[in-house]
Amino acid sequence: MKWLVKRLARFHTLYPSINVQVTIANDLVDVSAGEVDFTIQTPAIPKPGVRYDTLFPIELLPVCSPAEFNKHPPVHDSRELLDRTLRHSMKRPHDWRIWFEAADVTAGSFREGLPFGNSSLAYQAAIDGLGIAVAHLELVQDDLKAGRLLVIHPLVVRTAESYHLIGRETDVGRPEIAAFRDWLLSETRTQN
Repeated sequence: MKWLVKRLARFHTLYPSINVQVTIANDLVDVSAGEVDFTIQTPAIPKPGVRYDTLFPIELLPVCSPAEFNKHPPVHDSRELLDRTLRHSMKRPHDWRIWFEAADVTAGSFREGLPFGNSSLAYQAAIDGLGIAVAHLELVQDDLKAGRLLVIHPLVVRTAESYHLIGRETDVGRPEIAAFRDWLLSETRTQN
């Protein structure tokens, strides 16, 4: 949502007659049921008749507010983060573990941190100075560019997961579906 919502104004400028309704689902969405045209999610579980377009990979990095950054300068040794207040999404409970393991910090030597209901809440907590969030790089690009978040450690860890646009193969010929799909894929290439 954080990545998509900001970009929807560009779509509506290009295609004012196409209405887009955006909702959030707590569980995986089955597009083959016909209730939605697309979903964006991380697992791409192959199903017949379903098309999967990779949007971008999940890359993890620790971020914090400028106030937190100034209070505790950037860390060069990843073990220094163990004593800090760590934030993450309850939907992504292992992101800190993945990041620390890539940083060669033993998995049992840190606490998972305080979870929030979703990534946007965890990032907002970091923006508000409530600790360090493990973030998906693409989802916080705008906050990094605006200076609302700063990178507290330079290690970026690319996971095996990616975000995917998932839709029905039978909808490929519908002009509004093709327009949205093509537009969204072009947005991942421009990265604005």
